Amino acid sequence: MIKDLINEINSVINKNRILLNQGIVFIPYLIHLKYLCEENIYSFDEVIANDQLYPLTKESLRFIKHNSNTKTPINRILLSIKHMSSKEILLEYLEYLDKHLYLHDVNDNIAYLNIESNIYNYYNKNGNVTYIMRFPEYYETFKVFDKILEIDNKYVSLKDIENDLNNYNYDYIYIYDNSFRFSKYSDNLLETINKFLKITNNIVLMARYSKISNFREGRFLSKTIKTIVLDNKQAIMHFQKKKDNDNIAIINTDNIKDKSKLLSIIKNNRKQKDILIKITLQDLRDNNYRIGFNLYNLEKANKIKDINKIVDENTEYLERLNRINQTVEEEINRLLNR
Repeated sequence: MIKDLINEINSVINKNRILLNQGIVFIPYLIHLKYLCEENIYSFDEVIANDQLYPLTKESLRFIKHNSNTKTPINRILLSIKHMSSKEILLEYLEYLDKHLYLHDVNDNIAYLNIESNIYNYYNKNGNVTYIMRFPEYYETFKVFDKILEIDNKYVSLKDIENDLNNYNYDYIYIYDNSFRFSKYSDNLLETINKFLKITNNIVLMARYSKISNFREGRFLSKTIKTIVLDNKQAIMHFQKKKDNDNIAIINTDNIKDKSKLLSIIKNNRKQKDILIKITLQDLRDNNYRIGFNLYNLEKANKIKDINKIVDENTEYLERLNRINQTVEEEINRLLNR
């Protein structure tokens, strides 16, 4: 049913280039809207006759902000799901979404931070999650989902936690960062990880591989790295405050399609040729905090040293060139200002 619903939404919104093929992100909007109709907060007949979006989800809020006068008949699609309850649609939608790799146990007390860019994939239907909010308005639909499922997830602002760390404690904190480059907030994520290790023993960072391939900026966290999972352009880093040893496991997922098999490999933490290798903190230091599977999987250490030598020399030349450019610019400025 969800696929059919996505296609129906796309057939309506594809006339608007701004919304092209974004049908899946409007399903939470329809679930939220249907619940409000079921509770008689909105009138069903009035809703389906209204071609303006309601300010409910993060997507509808953004659309209204930038296209306040644009009409789109998304609300009418409620007619297609009138015979279903909001709970039935929600459960089917959650089942349809991609499942992320989780390292915690079912009953663990977990928290999510910085999931706003991919928010619905992280909704938890078990009711034992805390959402650490930077944008509280984005979580109103989650709170409606909680009411639909009769569960009690928790919501707390990032500022509240940072101002009073002693009042919070979690088994795992998941942090998501899918930006291409480190923004001001992304840069602060490393400090946030360090700070939050005071209130949890486990932090799992999910980010683009390019963001962590050179981890010199985060070297102050290197003692807490337990596992690194590399998947195409994505990476998962598991930081653990209290580790049993100095080893860091690096896992290559190229030939692992089954998430349950991957999770088993992570839990067992045993070396496997071309899948799981182990390095020490000193290995990481010797390679200038570079992270990669092939880098440490090369059989001949000389190859690693040669690669590192080339990269280090290139970095040194670039830094030297930057210093020369800065000197030339200063001299030109002096000449022009005389």
